[in-house]
Amino acid sequence: MFTLIYLLSVGFIALRADAKTQGVGLGWDNQIVSVTGTSSPWLLNLVMAGLSGLLVLWFLQRKTDNELQSVRSAVSSLVVLLVCVVGFSATKDYTVHVQSLEGPPETQANPVFMWAQAGALSPATHAVCAVLVVVVAISLSRNRAARRPAGRLLSQTSLE
Repeated sequence: MFTLIYLLSVGFIALRADAKTQGVGLGWDNQIVSVTGTSSPWLLNLVMAGLSGLLVLWFLQRKTDNELQSVRSAVSSLVVLLVCVVGFSATKDYTVHVQSLEGPPETQANPVFMWAQAGALSPATHAVCAVLVVVVAISLSRNRAARRPAGRLLSQTSLE
């Protein structure tokens, strides 16, 4: 659930950051509501980085009685993000369209769909996927080391 909220939040912010670099303001429905001067979306990018950091920190700080349960939640979140990234990357229409009076076709789509698509195609989401791969790998290796019998090394068992 947190993963989908993250994805939609990053997409919402990414669309606004892109609009800011083009000099327009977007409403909740992704329609252009104002024309402004172009500027750097540094604050919006900082918010996206903060959201990404909070999601990763949530997985790093999550402690349960069963270490494997923590790994399962990180793996499920990683799978959801990867499915969204691959799905939206494969289905995104990259052709150029002539704009109509209502604006580009992208702004005419369902706003929540556009937030999800922008979130899945955001570099912040790709970075979170990479970090979650590392978190899962470290957690699994730590879990495997904890299950190994204490006091016996692999080199001692091969000498016997």
